[in-house]
Amino acid sequence: MAFPATVRRLLACGFGLSVARALVSPLLVLTLGRQLALGPRDIGLLLGGVLLLATLGSLYAGYLVDRLAPRRLLLSALLLMAAGFALLPFCRQPLAAAGALLLTESALVLFGITLKALLAALLPAAERSRAFSLRYTLA
Repeated sequence: MAFPATVRRLLACGFGLSVARALVSPLLVLTLGRQLALGPRDIGLLLGGVLLLATLGSLYAGYLVDRLAPRRLLLSALLLMAAGFALLPFCRQPLAAAGALLLTESALVLFGITLKALLAALLPAAERSRAFSLRYTLA
């Protein structure tokens, strides 16, 4: 049985974000090293700190998903991601770059949690495990 069109679009969008992140990640390390003159250890600390903070922020993202309209959250997350990536080339200090990256990673976390909540809301219980399995496979 095929998924509804809305679910297919959500899965495709999640896949697109996963591909974009996979393409950007290796270049991000090179860019941070060149643009901020950071060594590998400092880049690792910067990225690790950003990911840790974004993960802790996911607790608040879960709260937002329960309180706000999912469509608005998805669009907001996409806009915040775009803003973070757009700001990154202008960051000349590690703290500014960390802020731009934190904006991007937090938006990605918000998008992922909202996507999971929408999949659960749009599909009957019997179809959810198949949709979640496909989502993780695409990611």
